[in-house]
Amino acid sequence: MDLRRRNGRRERITGNAAQATVAGIAANWRLLLLWGLFSFGMVLGASLIKNTDNTMVVRILDLLERYRILRESQSILECFGNAFLGSFLLSAVAYLCGLCAIGTPVIAAIPLIKGLGTGLLSGYFYANFALRGLGYSALLILPGALLSAFGILLCCNESIRQSGTMYRMAAKRETTDDDGDLRLYHIRFLILLLLCVLAAVLDAVLNRAFVRFFVF
Repeated sequence: MDLRRRNGRRERITGNAAQATVAGIAANWRLLLLWGLFSFGMVLGASLIKNTDNTMVVRILDLLERYRILRESQSILECFGNAFLGSFLLSAVAYLCGLCAIGTPVIAAIPLIKGLGTGLLSGYFYANFALRGLGYSALLILPGALLSAFGILLCCNESIRQSGTMYRMAAKRETTDDDGDLRLYHIRFLILLLLCVLAAVLDAVLNRAFVRFFVF
């Protein structure tokens, strides 16, 4: 009897955990989709680097080389400013699209663009400098890039939700407290923007601390 009770209790616990996992995935499907777009963008960006016969790719490689040289000479404040500016611009686009009833398609493109840029940069260092480039990317590029990507994806998630609300309001399918909803939307974005600030700080600190150990 005790064995049956224990087995039954284990099955209930396992079943509850499985249900909670499925419910969590269902509740965060937008975030998972956005993360998938970001990951696809990274893979696409890294694969584009291999096609050096393409004139556009050659120009991108030239820009990335200039970016690498520039990072080596930047102060910690300049590194922070450049890293934060990119994240801020993408977050600003997501914010504005969230106020539009048909902004979701543009919002979905933001993580793809972020992933493409991250993939191009990481792929460039690996393709040109092998293990040294891989170490440089893993230590100086990816920590800040992934943290900023997380903040941007959360911003996109909020924007898609708000854009859906704006669409339903425009279609007169629901009525909401406009001031209250927009105030909450603004507050959430300000909080999520702090992640981009932290990512820029991390990028700047890592760059100044370790860039001298990588000689290309």
